[in-house]
Amino acid sequence: MDLAPIVLAYLLPIGAILIAWGGWSDDRSRENAASALLVIAVAVMAYAAIGFAFQFGGVGLRLDAPIGLRGLDRMWSPVSAANNPWGVIGLEGFLLNAQSTTSGDTALLFALFLHQLPIVIATTLIPTLTLAGRVRSFSLVIIAIITASIIVPIVSMWSWGNGWLSTLGSTVNFGHGFIDPGGVSAAYFAAGMVTLAILIALKIRRTSTEPIDLPHLIAPLRSIFGAIVFGLGWLAWLLTDPFLQVNRSIDLSFAATNILLGASAATLLSLTYSWFTTGKPNALLTSRGAMGGFIALAASAPFVPTWAAMVIGGIAGLWTPIGMFVIERLQLDDSSGSIATAGLAGLWSLISIGLLADGTYGAGWNTLGVKEYLGAAGQGVTGMLAGANLRSDPGQMSAQITGVIAIGLFSFVVAWLLLRPLQRLTI
Repeated sequence: MDLAPIVLAYLLPIGAILIAWGGWSDDRSRENAASALLVIAVAVMAYAAIGFAFQFGGVGLRLDAPIGLRGLDRMWSPVSAANNPWGVIGLEGFLLNAQSTTSGDTALLFALFLHQLPIVIATTLIPTLTLAGRVRSFSLVIIAIITASIIVPIVSMWSWGNGWLSTLGSTVNFGHGFIDPGGVSAAYFAAGMVTLAILIALKIRRTSTEPIDLPHLIAPLRSIFGAIVFGLGWLAWLLTDPFLQVNRSIDLSFAATNILLGASAATLLSLTYSWFTTGKPNALLTSRGAMGGFIALAASAPFVPTWAAMVIGGIAGLWTPIGMFVIERLQLDDSSGSIATAGLAGLWSLISIGLLADGTYGAGWNTLGVKEYLGAAGQGVTGMLAGANLRSDPGQMSAQITGVIAIGLFSFVVAWLLLRPLQRLTI
């Protein structure tokens, strides 16, 4: 596997940093620069040591798993059954070592780690960049470890690493099971919920200080450049996914096109919203809307028609500024807009599949309906609004809602319980 294109996926966390940086004052930028590097280093080590195993420890049990990943064949399930359809957590691959994988097959294991790492870094940065300057560095380290090694890997395992959400189609007849290619939307939704839980648990509220006097030229350029870089990293990540590259039921070029169109719609809607509410275009708000558009298409882009991709992106572009306004009214100090940009966009991405997937793509997804589905040969993942001559599938919406509830509750409760003791360490 050519690893060179994977390097471009690391533009994802760079873009996230730049967008957040666009909303900081010069003083806070200097303070948070070292915090960002600290969080990245901790996230890389925590994911390599524990998180990768939790996420992909059982992925080798998937029937469509590449041969080089068959050594990742252990996961814990509360129900003893064939192939562990109720898998909850992976148990192979700690410190990137799979005991049953031969030395000749380790290349794909490391490629999978390198490919997933930018998502882990970016989602770990979401709560930590929000809290940088608000809590002590020790607290940031703890938050980074919990996010990168426990919360993000486990929710991604449920949705993509052969976990119980992905098998809902075969266990309880909920469509094709929970759909989230790469577990990305689940990770961003979880990161938003972690941010919300921490702000509540640590009682971090907005202060009554005067608005920050941002540099008139540099700050908008930071955020605009960050949105562009984030989008390029997103496309690079999608096109280099080792699982999606061998999946013939979807078209990656079609998915990439949908992502670009959806993000463009999000940019236009968020820019228009800021124009009508403030009387002039707001670069930071528009950049966050664009980022929300990219995230909103992460799960749905391979399965929805082009018009639906633009609708999904447009709604995300509106949800982002409105969500930021609601969080501000709640007096929560989410200065980076993480809850709206990542949490709401990730939530909408997951729900939109159950609503707008038209059945054109995804035949045989999660090993269901390989030859036919709902009586139609070649019908793929289908939501409430099916394409012509295809039956709608309410079960898919049931799978997506089940996943959203499980991921949201798990992320919020675990973050709140583990980080509540850190309240005394807040600044």
